[in-house]
Amino acid sequence: MDKVAGLLGSLDGVLFVADAPHAQTGHAQRVAAAGAELMVSVKGNRPGSFAQLKNLPWGQAPVGDRRSEHGHGRRETRTVKAITVGTPGGLGFPHARQAVRITRTRTIKTKTTRQTAYLVMSLPAAEAQPADLGGWARQEWHIENRLHC
Repeated sequence: MDKVAGLLGSLDGVLFVADAPHAQTGHAQRVAAAGAELMVSVKGNRPGSFAQLKNLPWGQAPVGDRRSEHGHGRRETRTVKAITVGTPGGLGFPHARQAVRITRTRTIKTKTTRQTAYLVMSLPAAEAQPADLGGWARQEWHIENRLHC
């Protein structure tokens, strides 16, 4: 990343959206040092951060965005909630400004499944609203799914 920043110059205004393997403190520090922002999924590979995210007061947080889609024999609803992080580094990431929870509910015929994803975001709420957060996460999932297929 340092070589890339050196070759490209400043990464100000760039948003890196990454999956859980990039949920590393060193990655977050390099992205911030290069002037970019980071939104990253947190899963079981970061058990402490994952537990912190999962145990935030999500029941008290309002739904920030909800989108539903129908197609290909299924219905999917994505609900986004975001909580401002009060203490820098409080979630195990040095530049985390928001905690994000995205719940995807998918119904195919009569079977309904639900997945919950937790993410951290370095942009404050004033610069990254729940609709933005959901859209960015969806774009990353879309790219990842195409790579795996």
